[in-house]
Amino acid sequence: MQIDSNRIRARRGVIFYALAIAFFAVQCVSATIHVRSYEVADSDTSDAVRMARVCAETPTCLSLGTHASALGLHHGASWIRLIAYFLQRGGGLRSVQSTVLVLLLVSGALSCLLVWRYTSPRAAVLSLLLYLAPAAATARFAVLTNSTLVPLPLAVYYASAAICVERGSAIAAAVASAALAAAISANLSCAIMVPMHLGLVALGARRPAAATAIACLVLAGSFAVESYDAARQMVAVVLRVPAAWRLGVASGLLLSLGLFRRRLAAFLIMRRARFAALPAQLRVRAAMTSAAVYVNTVAWLGCALVSLRIAQVQYLAPLIVPLVFLAADAANQLSRRMVIGVSAIGVLALLSFPFAPLGTSITGVLLQLLSAFVLVVTLIWAIRWPRQRDLFSWAEPALAFIAAGLVLLGSLPDLLIVPRMRQSWPVIASEQVAHDLYAAGYTTPELFASMQWQSFSTLRDLVLALNPNFFGPSEPFADTGWSLLPLLVDPAVVPRTEGVELTVPLSHSQSAIVVRAPSYLDRSHPRRCHSAACDDETAAQSCAERPSDRPLHRLPPFVETITTGDFVPGRSGEYCVRFSIPVHTFGSGGRHVVRVVEQWPARLRIRRVSGVQFLGELPGAEVTLLDDHLSTGELQVEISAHYVPAASWWEEPPLIEVTAANEHLLAPFRAGRASIM
Repeated sequence: MQIDSNRIRARRGVIFYALAIAFFAVQCVSATIHVRSYEVADSDTSDAVRMARVCAETPTCLSLGTHASALGLHHGASWIRLIAYFLQRGGGLRSVQSTVLVLLLVSGALSCLLVWRYTSPRAAVLSLLLYLAPAAATARFAVLTNSTLVPLPLAVYYASAAICVERGSAIAAAVASAALAAAISANLSCAIMVPMHLGLVALGARRPAAATAIACLVLAGSFAVESYDAARQMVAVVLRVPAAWRLGVASGLLLSLGLFRRRLAAFLIMRRARFAALPAQLRVRAAMTSAAVYVNTVAWLGCALVSLRIAQVQYLAPLIVPLVFLAADAANQLSRRMVIGVSAIGVLALLSFPFAPLGTSITGVLLQLLSAFVLVVTLIWAIRWPRQRDLFSWAEPALAFIAAGLVLLGSLPDLLIVPRMRQSWPVIASEQVAHDLYAAGYTTPELFASMQWQSFSTLRDLVLALNPNFFGPSEPFADTGWSLLPLLVDPAVVPRTEGVELTVPLSHSQSAIVVRAPSYLDRSHPRRCHSAACDDETAAQSCAERPSDRPLHRLPPFVETITTGDFVPGRSGEYCVRFSIPVHTFGSGGRHVVRVVEQWPARLRIRRVSGVQFLGELPGAEVTLLDDHLSTGELQVEISAHYVPAASWWEEPPLIEVTAANEHLLAPFRAGRASIM
């Protein structure tokens, strides 16, 4: 009987190993397809590229990263160092993307090993199905930014912290401190974990005083050495606090320690004794529960106090490993049939992830809702603490189903539900097109003046950041008389299109093209006006114009403008942006079709055309400009929205202009199947 029992265990072990390998392989394929297909480079990416180029190509290099969202701070230098490294070696953003993708996958494997060691093989296999979408959402893998570095340092941190709790090792505490410093360098929001980390070391280490001191030194030293200028900024923020406040806080802490040191020491000794007497599995479970409760609560309180808004999804990144750990651990209480059901949901979600362009965004919103619910439960738990279960007990089995449902809803294949041609350019396509345009001899001022930008940034900002003349003198800025239209199209469209300047195949169903054609629109000199309401012609407004003699700069603002008046949105947050674009026709007998690019939730329309002949009803989405004789006029585009997107985001008129021969390029936009998302 004993031999049969051992054989059954061995057979189960082989099955779990095989499932873990299979699910991890699916995770790798799903993550790779999703990231390669949908991750974009926005203005934050271009800012990082500019900073990295300064580090890679000049002697001047500050040890800090891009701007953080609060207190005038910067993230650590790790992101800039990574980009600079690959720029120097010719790998570019393609290699950066591959690196962060590998780090994400390794973090998933490490979290699986963590669950395997401290719960069960069955729970570890399930964790592989629950990890990818939440980790990618909180690391903001929709955009190639510094946050994409976060998953691996956090996974290393929790693994090291678990070993510290299990063995009381000061070395594990030091490794956890170094990993936490790396996570903070990637995104400053991870700094909220510092108090929890020190408390965990003090509770779990065999020699709490020495281990806590070592943890503090390693944490501060690692971050200061790697990101000296960012650390100096943090110190400067602390020093800006009035001396009276600093003295009062320090005095209060010292007085409290003096009055209550005996009670505090007795409390800690009692807690440490109880903690050390428990099995390692229970101690790690308690640590994960405490981390989840702490991170979630502090993230919401910090956002409310510092920025007066709800917790952004990147602030919840330290929550993912504990959440997945607890959800997988809770599945140990389920029957085999229920575990199979949860696993089936997870497999379906993992297989759907490559077909979900908005997967990380939707998962992020769902995580915020779940996080808000956990916050409410935490407050109730705190009020009713004496009558509640302690931290060492199992999580509710329903948590496994909640986590599985979250990843499934976040991974719904929206392309199958709403077929469309996305015009949000992937990182690799943007970088390749930028390099090819410069290799073809185009200059940055020519590209800036002629390119038909259809969204807030993405391709444009990256084109400017990769300017070969980045460190050279400013170049003049002028109208070229022609336009370059970048589009993502079906490969079958390419042979039917006139004036294709370059083509970048992306997949069997999509290619990136740039079409060159004469242009009637002078995109280099648009006039932009902001007002509180579109229907009120007398509403107070502010306008900005580009003088014709101003050069193009290598850093924002790229073109100096003359601005009149200050813009104040309406009470309801409503605003209106009007672009007035000069139009010139030359009597060639041709015709061009001009159409606005829909960008929900904003409302766009062509309001007026004057001075030139045209066909079409106005206001409307599309007009045809006739070139029967030499003429000069103006085309006015109107954009109205509430709050999001912000009024300041509209720097260029979102228009597509095509010749009559290329009118087929507008088909997806006319059918409502084209989207920038």
